[in-house]
Amino acid sequence: MTNRRLWWRHLISVLIAPATMTVFIPGLILWLTGVKAPDFGTPSGLLLALAGAALIALGLWFLVWTVVLFDRVGEGTLAIGSPINLVLRGPYRHVRNPMMTAVFCIQLGTAVAMASPWLFAWFALFCTIVVIAIPTIEEPHLVRRFGAQYEAYRRHVPRWIPRVTPWIGASA
Repeated sequence: MTNRRLWWRHLISVLIAPATMTVFIPGLILWLTGVKAPDFGTPSGLLLALAGAALIALGLWFLVWTVVLFDRVGEGTLAIGSPINLVLRGPYRHVRNPMMTAVFCIQLGTAVAMASPWLFAWFALFCTIVVIAIPTIEEPHLVRRFGAQYEAYRRHVPRWIPRVTPWIGASA
């Protein structure tokens, strides 16, 4: 029963955060603006579709990987049932916010595939909000929650631009 409930929490968390930012809001933008996909039968349209699909696939892969780590290592989910343990494995050894990287890739991929200035604007707005929210809201919360362990992690792993080599900390 516990595992079943945890999977429902994963589903709800993914629908609340990543799916809203990458599917529901972009879908609403496309519907409201009447943007149509480029002609994928042309070389430029095909290139846009392939580049967009590659970014979306990369973002989805990264998102699944981080959600699995939150479940297995963190023993929690995204927003609902936050992780009990600080996750310091996989992509988290290179960059502190790989989940946001995943969402950014999906958003940018959708904007590229659709060649939509409205979706590029949404991507820019979302990035701006995240760049402000992470250091002002999320990081102070993580310092209070995980203390010295998070402080050491924060000193060694960059927020946005990944380290080339993985950080191997005491708990990694």
